[in-house]
Amino acid sequence: MLTKFTVSNYRGFKAPVTLDLSKPRDYTFNSTNITNGVITNVLVIGPNTSGKTNLLKAIADVRSNYYQSAGTLDFGTDDCFVNADSSDGTATFEYEFMFDDTPVLYRYKKGADHQIRGESLRLDGMTVFDCDPTGKLVDSNLALVGAQNLNWTFSGGYASALAYVSSNTPVQADSVLGRLRFFTQSVTMAVHDGWGSSRTLLSYLEQIVAKELVGDLEEFLRDFGIDEKLVVLNDADGSRSIYCKHERPIPFVHCMSSGTRTLVSLFYIYRVLSRGTLYLLDEFDAYCHFELAERLIKYFGTEAGRQTISTTHNTSLTRNDVMRPDCIFMFGRDGSLCPLSERTSRELRYGNNVERLLRNGEFD
Repeated sequence: MLTKFTVSNYRGFKAPVTLDLSKPRDYTFNSTNITNGVITNVLVIGPNTSGKTNLLKAIADVRSNYYQSAGTLDFGTDDCFVNADSSDGTATFEYEFMFDDTPVLYRYKKGADHQIRGESLRLDGMTVFDCDPTGKLVDSNLALVGAQNLNWTFSGGYASALAYVSSNTPVQADSVLGRLRFFTQSVTMAVHDGWGSSRTLLSYLEQIVAKELVGDLEEFLRDFGIDEKLVVLNDADGSRSIYCKHERPIPFVHCMSSGTRTLVSLFYIYRVLSRGTLYLLDEFDAYCHFELAERLIKYFGTEAGRQTISTTHNTSLTRNDVMRPDCIFMFGRDGSLCPLSERTSRELRYGNNVERLLRNGEFD
């Protein structure tokens, strides 16, 4: 699991910003948000332009490090990638994981062209590899991951040293290196602006039909208060589509509300893809009634082995009967990021009205 993430000099983050998930409090309520001492259901709040979306983008950046060929990373120059007020031409990303009680630290820098300018990997405090900005190996103990015979000469054709080591070393799925690769490659990010497009939803529905999960989708929607009977029928062109079952069947994609579109998208992300270990959901509740949003945030914490980091502007989700103060991270107007439980000298208890305290400026 991801236990800590720090990013600096990236987009709006000039100074380091840290999301530390390794220090939950001893609250006894909403305990499903914590797994083995790590926060697994995270809610990020803050004013507009405070950095919520950029934080998710920064966490998801690691996915691009596994492209096998460095030549495929043709992003051009991204003028917004590196902080515009900094004289340093690189952004820094640092991930801390815990795999079977083994702490893993992966750190790298990238320039505006998204190319790596320095990279290191440490297991339990011991260096596996440390590369300088040119990709030259300056320190290593590759035997820690069974790569002691790896020829570093050919590493330049890969997007990252991590990709090179993972692709050219026998890696067991349950090994630290195997789990690190699976975790980082399966990071799933969803932005609400892309959920509602008809093309995207049609693609989701086609795959739901192909995997014979329509019954599961109907049950999922019912759990969130949408009692609609669904049936698969043949279209005129021979394809199969989902319809709402009535005297005159209606194509499901044509009668979905905005909230239902969100639910279908989340069903696809969690149940159809079903490969993620870390889900990054930006404004997941933008089209949701407050009761649906509350049900969803509780759902995010229900499955073991899964982490969800979501952003919202909905202050009702900060209530203690929905979330808990140590799982709600707030961006301050000064750019700081920490849980609500650390933004006040008040000892927060279950009976506190956290939403009212938030609106009254208690955590500013």
